[in-house]
Amino acid sequence: MQGKARILVVDDSNDNCTMMAMLLGHMGYVVETARTVTEAMKLAGDGPRDLYIIDSYFTDARGTELCRQIRALDPAASVLFYSTAYGHADLEAALQSGAQAFILKPDIDELLRTIAQLLD
Repeated sequence: MQGKARILVVDDSNDNCTMMAMLLGHMGYVVETARTVTEAMKLAGDGPRDLYIIDSYFTDARGTELCRQIRALDPAASVLFYSTAYGHADLEAALQSGAQAFILKPDIDELLRTIAQLLD
């Protein structure tokens, strides 16, 4: 991918947002964070991102609903779920909502490999 990829990390944990912003920022990505679906959609409305990394559950909606909204707004963007909620139903729901991948927290190595693949 040419230039710096823009990533929006959406996680209800402030610590997770901070960690992801620092890690991905050090790797050269332009990173923004949001802790709610409402906040994420407000940021997404400001312009497209190359990748959205989202959690499964928020206080104001589910990650699958956020994924559908992102798909409606930006069909070309990549969406990756990074979550502790893992079961066959969670994986299937994420993929059906339009995500390309689902990584179980805290597998950082697999997360970074998948990010590189999605942004290549």
